[in-house]
Amino acid sequence: MSIKFKGIGAKFIETGQHHHSEKITKLKNGCLIYEVKVNGIEEICRWIFGFGEDAKVPGPKDLKGKIKLTVEKMKQFYG
Repeated sequence: MSIKFKGIGAKFIETGQHHHSEKITKLKNGCLIYEVKVNGIEEICRWIFGFGEDAKVPGPKDLKGKIKLTVEKMKQFYG
């Protein structure tokens, strides 16, 4: 799984280890790429939503699709 963090989200990720398999790549613009191996997408999906707009999921396709579906359902609810 790969997540791009910016702003406060990036600063939080830098504070310590969040998963035993994580790999963090710092970008010149202050953002970072967080890579992690997980068994399923449900738990990490909820975790990603906690970062709001400071987290972007470039892949994999199944995680990105789950995020998109959840956002669409939330848009319907909050209309």
